[in-house]
Amino acid sequence: VNLPEEIFNYLNNLTILYITYNNIRTLPNSLFYNLYKLECLDLSNNSINCLSLHFTNLIGLKELNLSNNISVNII
Repeated sequence: VNLPEEIFNYLNNLTILYITYNNIRTLPNSLFYNLYKLECLDLSNNSINCLSLHFTNLIGLKELNLSNNISVNII
């Protein structure tokens, strides 16, 4: 599954996001760019093996779940 890069562009008040069990392999770099208020991001149980996301914009992030993916490397 590939998520469109702009899918979350207008959800800037989102605080919790669960994207689990979707067989996601890769994520666009700017996928979470406008989610400044995001506190919980759950990407568990996918097929992600590498993340090169820009987490600097996720200033409110308190919880990140990457469990049950394929040896996730964060670049």
